[in-house]
Amino acid sequence: MRERLTRLFKAFTYRDFSLLWAGAFTSSCGTWMQTVAQSWLLLTITGKAAYLAWAEVLQQAPFLALSLVGGVLADRMDRRRILLLSQVVQLTSAFLLAGLVYAHRVEVWMILVLAFVVGVATSFGGPAYQALVPTLVDKEDVPNAVALNSIQFNLARVVGPVLDHNPLMVRDQFQRVYDGQQGIGLSPQDGQLADVALALDAQCQMIHVLGG
Repeated sequence: MRERLTRLFKAFTYRDFSLLWAGAFTSSCGTWMQTVAQSWLLLTITGKAAYLAWAEVLQQAPFLALSLVGGVLADRMDRRRILLLSQVVQLTSAFLLAGLVYAHRVEVWMILVLAFVVGVATSFGGPAYQALVPTLVDKEDVPNAVALNSIQFNLARVVGPVLDHNPLMVRDQFQRVYDGQQGIGLSPQDGQLADVALALDAQCQMIHVLGG
């Protein structure tokens, strides 16, 4: 049994791969948390589901259009630098969104532009990450590393949205029950700001791994 588990997770015996896997998982969770918070924010502001579709299109279209270019750059340039730059761009976008929400200056077009910027960054960071993974393990362990990478991506798709809760709103509800009053009346943006803050922390963890 132990030998089977060791063989199943053999790629984790490589330190660099383990660090990249953990950082990518944290970053992916943060990205999904930000995506959910972004969609909820659009729905809160506009009340129209169509804007959610536009945000998704603007975030995914660059990947479809530019991922081939990103793959070429990943083959000809330093993949670590490309991935690091991609994470910095996504982190900056999350900071801008958090600041706009905190200042109550966020508008629909700003959210859509930031979604597009994140999509562009992903279209270059994704191929760089995929090309970097096989270089961190021995040739015979590449299939195992690829499989574990797929697990990381799909696991983040589940864990990220689950973690995307509104802690400030939950605290407000408990406060209402405890006091038997109407509570302090936090706005939906306060909860979404907390979600974006968690996403920021996830992006920072990925940048720390790449810079280490």
